[in-house]
Amino acid sequence: DKGARSALYFNVQPMIYSFYPTGKGELPQCPVRLEDTRIITMNAFKKAEDGEGYLVRLFNPTEEEQTAKLCAFGLERELRFGKYEIKTVRCCGGEITETDLIV
Repeated sequence: DKGARSALYFNVQPMIYSFYPTGKGELPQCPVRLEDTRIITMNAFKKAEDGEGYLVRLFNPTEEEQTAKLCAFGLERELRFGKYEIKTVRCCGGEITETDLIV
């Protein structure tokens, strides 16, 4: 678990911002939140190719089954992961549904 998370942080290129926000104002709401830190969230987050909602790809890097609650766009769904399982879910039409990896 720690090894996978460390590898993810180590291999992601740093982002550089060319602006310096004042910190005033309201922070925007996060549209997607995963309530379990053992699941690596958002290996992908994108608008679906067919234009119907958004896709979120999740990964369980552990050798144990895991459960996590996905909160997205005001919706909630509990997801169960097998060991080393990758899942893709679609957030569309007031539902969060599991779909295949090729969407």
